[in-house]
Amino acid sequence: MTPETALSAAHSPCARRCIRRGTETNDQPALLPATHGNYCARCHGRITRALHTLPDLVEHIISTNEPRLTAQPKEIQVQTTALTQSSAPFNEHAFDDANDIYRSLVQQTVTLATALAIHPPTPARKAWRNTQNTIQGLPANTTPQTAHYETGVMSAWIIIHLDTILTLDPDTIDYLTDETTALAAKSAAWPREMRARYSDMPHYQLAICGGQIAIYPPQPSDEIPHIVCEKCGTPFSDDEYDELVSTYLHDLAKAEGIKIAAHLWTKYGTSGLSGGE
Repeated sequence: MTPETALSAAHSPCARRCIRRGTETNDQPALLPATHGNYCARCHGRITRALHTLPDLVEHIISTNEPRLTAQPKEIQVQTTALTQSSAPFNEHAFDDANDIYRSLVQQTVTLATALAIHPPTPARKAWRNTQNTIQGLPANTTPQTAHYETGVMSAWIIIHLDTILTLDPDTIDYLTDETTALAAKSAAWPREMRARYSDMPHYQLAICGGQIAIYPPQPSDEIPHIVCEKCGTPFSDDEYDELVSTYLHDLAKAEGIKIAAHLWTKYGTSGLSGGE
């Protein structure tokens, strides 16, 4: 058994039966291993990437749509019910999107915490609810910074517990994936400065490259790649990037195993063969 086979054999196939790219047309396509709960690195990465987007997105929506003195009342006033803690008035579309994200994270963290028999994060426990215990959204006069913090705490809570969450029933995981992906997709409606964050993984596929992989906020046009090597210009789709990360981590684990084996052989192998101590 090769080290690669041994590593793959340690995991069952991904619950979604995800196929490794490049093997789709093989007689026996290679199924990605379930390295995170019952799911593969691609499924895990899709959820994680979406959750990382949400805190900055909520902060951006609120900070760029707060009322201005020059705005007309009908442009900034949000119609509410008799609730006394309605959110600070601003563009209605922005109000809906920011609250959708916040409300969904509260609901998801509470539901997941119940399934895992643990406490939900503090923002979810203290979320503003009406007398019927229905989650209303962001409290009155929430600052962009506070919205970022509370959304970030809930997103981070899911990420921290994600490997365990990915052992729950498939319907729960499908809902989590669809919901977080849909929320992150709202970023296309709120263009931001094209400021990238950089992957810890170099573009190692090309030995002559080794450039940094930049991850930009998604843009409205699908023609603009938002994951790209800044040195050679190679673009990646979300799935291609997730699989590249999975392969990279696989190679690191294999290299570390070889390094440890070599160390043990140096320490014990030679002495064992020579009859040393």
